[in-house]
Amino acid sequence: MVFSTPKVWHVCYPTSNLNCLPGKLGQDHTTMVTNLEPLDLVLLNDNTNAWGAHVGVYIGKNQILHLSKANGLPAIKELQYLLQNPKYNYFIGAKRCRSMPPLV
Repeated sequence: MVFSTPKVWHVCYPTSNLNCLPGKLGQDHTTMVTNLEPLDLVLLNDNTNAWGAHVGVYIGKNQILHLSKANGLPAIKELQYLLQNPKYNYFIGAKRCRSMPPLV
């Protein structure tokens, strides 16, 4: 996928009050979700702490797109497969980006 606009990468954790995307102070452009839909952000960790969690993108059919340290490339794995890995065996939560004003 190619984007023609500048990207800002910022991860926010489901348990924090940090803004997930640029905006006015105090605005949160995400919402916690329990029923996953494509493009939801999924956070996994080796403990219950959200800090330092591994972030993946839910792409549907119980599959997660994530950056695999093992092969150095993006990989698609089933959520249950990731949860069996000791590095990712805690499902911290999921967030969905809501519509937001342009970044201009």
